[in-house]
Amino acid sequence: MMSVKELCHDNKQASQCLNRLSKAIKETYGNKVPEVKKNAPIKLADAPPQTEKKDDTKAKAPEPKKEAE
Repeated sequence: MMSVKELCHDNKQASQCLNRLSKAIKETYGNKVPEVKKNAPIKLADAPPQTEKKDDTKAKAPEPKKEAE
């Protein structure tokens, strides 16, 4: 949940979950909360480069509908 908050700080669900977890930890451990290692920094995957496709044919405009005679 902490990683989610790092990526999207205004995520309401992650905030609510972290609040519930904090309460549960305090109920379980009281003032003797064990030390927790911080998550490693998150690196988002780079998007692959987009290649432009060259299309020699021109886009055709849609033909107008013919009215029934």
